[in-house]
Amino acid sequence: MKTWKVTELNARTAMIAQRFKSSKESFKSFDIFDGKETELQIINLPIEVPLYRMGNGRTMAQQAQILVDEELGEDFFKSGQENQSAQARQHKILSEMATVAKEGNVQSVQDVLAREGQREPLMITLSGIVVNGNRRLAAMRQLYESNVKEHSNFEVVQCAVLPTEISDLELSRIEIRLQMRTETKLDYTWIDEALMAEKSVELEGSEAKVAALMQVSERDVKKMIRSLQEVRIYLQTYLGKGNEFSAVQNKKQLFEDLAKLTSKTSDAAKQDFQRRALWANYDDARSGLGSGRAYGFNWAAENDADLREWVEKLATQIPSTLPAVDGGEPDAVSDDMQFDLEEPVSIYKEKSYLIREFDGEASREETLKKYSRIRDNIKDKKDLTKLAAAPLDAARKALSQLQAVDVAKAKSDGMDELISQLEEIRDYAKTLIKVANRK
Repeated sequence: MKTWKVTELNARTAMIAQRFKSSKESFKSFDIFDGKETELQIINLPIEVPLYRMGNGRTMAQQAQILVDEELGEDFFKSGQENQSAQARQHKILSEMATVAKEGNVQSVQDVLAREGQREPLMITLSGIVVNGNRRLAAMRQLYESNVKEHSNFEVVQCAVLPTEISDLELSRIEIRLQMRTETKLDYTWIDEALMAEKSVELEGSEAKVAALMQVSERDVKKMIRSLQEVRIYLQTYLGKGNEFSAVQNKKQLFEDLAKLTSKTSDAAKQDFQRRALWANYDDARSGLGSGRAYGFNWAAENDADLREWVEKLATQIPSTLPAVDGGEPDAVSDDMQFDLEEPVSIYKEKSYLIREFDGEASREETLKKYSRIRDNIKDKKDLTKLAAAPLDAARKALSQLQAVDVAKAKSDGMDELISQLEEIRDYAKTLIKVANRK
């Protein structure tokens, strides 16, 4: 894959300014500044001149993955707008995206460009940063590189130039208006959407403003951000994989469930146990459960009585290893294990040492096995209780339905059939009573 050389900033800006000034072609847009008509001049630039935008929301998750895989600094992409190496990696991300067809489409961005050429200008800033069209630029570069003669039409690319330099806040707003609203949404993963929502809230300072910009509810924005917080806890605490978002792309439901569940309590220790229950249920490799069946075990985290029961039972199988002194009282422990003696200690704080057993590499597998057995035993007990209660529930339901029968309203031509049906019910009830008496 060719490395596209970054044109020096001053030279690039001067070239764009000169062509902007002499441009005779333009078009108008209402998406730059919401609802306000903006005229953009159209210019042609050599294909190597425009720069990929590092803050592109669609690439945020993959950028994070590269930082993990290649052990790069956290600011590699953030501060790498003019950096050759960062641009090369961004090109690789975008060119791979451009060869994948969107769900429901037969052809990819690159396929369409190969057949039809460039039909829509890239949108760039006065300094040449691509605001809209990053994937198209990557695809055109790939095609041009693959066969210069066949794809000579991409030697220069058409660009619509924003009339003024745009702040990061405005760039974020433009991306959302053009690509992330419901009616224009392109193929952002749920992680990309959440990362973009989080970044936008930081820039806007308000979830309500971001919700209005994305044309979704404020509740949806909060759910995205809280789900992302749960993702980070899972990756860092449980998997030890930092921002390796590829590990959770197929687990959206898990983190939405956790976001909803943990928001209902302020007890941090309880939240920790709720997380471990759902993580174990969804982690197929460790729990041996299919994702469909795993969802059916959410009660182990949702129902307080069930949550308490398995925590207490697990504690009997994995007792605390803290040393006891002076009459059996536990010795002093670290600050993060100290409890406020003025307040009653919850069962979850009391048994919080179990979290280390879930998370420890040496103890995790055995702890998960014990948790799974306890959880399954609780479920079996619940199922037996339901089964035992089923005959009584059915009898009560039958009585309730019979009490709703108003014989006085029955039609005369159907009375004989009604009487026959009631006699059959009476006889069957007598049979059931005899069976019950024998037990």
